[in-house]
Amino acid sequence: MPYQNIGWIFKILGKQNEANQWFDKSLDISKNPVTYELKAISVIELGKKSEALKLLGNISLQDSAESILRVAGSILFYSGDYYPAFKVWNISIRRNIKVGFDKYYSTPINYAYLLKKKGDSLRADSLLNAAVQVKIEAMSLGSEDYYLPLI
Repeated sequence: MPYQNIGWIFKILGKQNEANQWFDKSLDISKNPVTYELKAISVIELGKKSEALKLLGNISLQDSAESILRVAGSILFYSGDYYPAFKVWNISIRRNIKVGFDKYYSTPINYAYLLKKKGDSLRADSLLNAAVQVKIEAMSLGSEDYYLPLI
């Protein structure tokens, strides 16, 4: 995890090559799907979309279905492949609506963007409002996370 975090810091600083070196070190230790997601987005920012899409094949089927759907959708979304991202995230959204959104579930945010692009503002706004409510409730119960207070 520390290698992933260092990679994330370099990514935020716009130093994609350095970020990818740290992501690779992290992946040498653990094939974490979030690290693949971060690396793919970093590679996309270097203009290497096809290289980023190849990382989809590295995501282990041993990971939870939800993790696979979220990460695959993100890689597709940030590579500009909106229709496949929409289809993947649609499965995730349908599953999570049934059980209720987790406080860390971020898929509705980008999914809502795609809904708005399709002209479905009502559904997009509904999903975003539901996600905000879950995060507000989590904060009121004392949950702390780096992004929860940003809502």
